[in-house]
Amino acid sequence: MSVGEYLKRWLNDSVRGSVQASTHASYERQVGRYIIPAIGRVKLERLTPAHVQRLYREMQDRGLSARTVQYTHAVLHRALR
Repeated sequence: MSVGEYLKRWLNDSVRGSVQASTHASYERQVGRYIIPAIGRVKLERLTPAHVQRLYREMQDRGLSARTVQYTHAVLHRALR
């Protein structure tokens, strides 16, 4: 299973119904806008800290705010717990 497939399943199976609708929508935006385009094709069992660090570095290099990077980290961290 790829990271992208896992995150989509996590959003539908674990997040939906356990948080407010606005929180779910916010998580879904972060996943779709930042995480899946960068590391969505990586197989979940092959995901390394280097992949995640590259995601954050690319976001910073694009000029995204530190808060956006932090929020993306929080969503990804929650998904991978």
